[in-house]
This record gives sequence, C-alpha cells and structure tokens, in this order.
Amino acid sequence: MGARAIIEWHQSDSGSPALMQRNPWLSPSTFLPALADFVHTARETGQTPTSELFRSWAADHAHYVLGTDETGEHRTFLAPGSDIQFHYLVQLQTVLRPHGRALLITARQREMTLPGARGTWTITHQATTDEELYEAAAVLLTEQAARVRRLTAQGRGGPMPSPEDLDAHARRLRDRIGQPRTEGTTPAGAAVPHDHP
Repeated sequence: MGARAIIEWHQSDSGSPALMQRNPWLSPSTFLPALADFVHTARETGQTPTSELFRSWAADHAHYVLGTDETGEHRTFLAPGSDIQFHYLVQLQTVLRPHGRALLITARQREMTLPGARGTWTITHQATTDEELYEAAAVLLTEQAARVRRLTAQGRGGPMPSPEDLDAHARRLRDRIGQPRTEGTTPAGAAVPHDHP
C-alpha cells in the first residue's frame, strides 16, 4: 500500500485551499525536503512562497511531489474510512518576518494498521519558521540515509537512493539555517490559520 497523501495549502482568508492535491505515494521524507528546497529557492529569489510558485517550481525540480487536484468535498479525506495516510497542511501567513511572510507547516499521519487506533491522526512534524523546516527535513534525510545503509547491509530492499546523496542534501539544508535571506516581494492573498483536527 502506498503512502497516500494530501497536500492542503492555504493563503487567503476565504477558508478554501489554494491548492489541494492527492498523491499516491508521498511520505514526509520525500515531501518535507522538497518543500524546504522550494522555500529556500523562493526566499533567495525574493519571492513569496505561494502555492502557484510551488506548482511551477515542483514541475521543474520535484515533479514527484505533485499529484492530482483533489475534487472531493473539502476535508472528507480526514474522515474515518479514508485511504489517506499523510496530510500536509501548509499555511502562508500575513505575519511578516525579516525574510518575508511566514509559512507554517504541519504534517500529520494516520494510524493505518493497529486495531483500536486505526484512523487516529498524529502530528509528526511542525515548522513555524524556515529554519525549523530545514532542520526537520534534514533529520528526515539523515534517518533515511541510515535506513538505506541498514537495508543494504542486510541485503534487503530494491533500488534505493544513495545514502551519501541523502547526507549531502541534509548538510545543505542545515547550512541554510541562520543564513540571511532576501525579503519576499511578490504579493499574494493574505492567510489566516485554519483549525484542523
């Protein structure tokens, strides 16, 4: 079974997401590092990290994070019986930081196997600053590199990414922490936090 996921991106006060996509295989160790790279690119080029910019960037640099637009009723994927395992909530805030508008990220995972706990959502990662996102993504990459080395040593697993490449990606993300950034200048709709279960 794939790690089925929903990306839900808010950037206006309408309550409706600017982007809602379903992906048949998108674990946090894939999505969060890609999102961190996107945010870094947006900040370095002086742009606000909007959903439109994310779609364009991902099409060129990380097409695997894009899925299909979710056309079902908003948030039915959170209900019991849904096949969605991961929910990524991205909220572009009106709050201005030294480098532009804040991007808040919450990753949730649903218990899919344990009897009695099936359907329970747990927050696995949260980031309220770019630096927190970079660190969370770096930790995931480091853990993935260790897992690849372990499986390789055991002679298990199919094609896997290079652990050296994963470690190098993690180092690049950590090197970005504390770096000065260009203030975002691209106007976009304002955002307010949305409460989710």
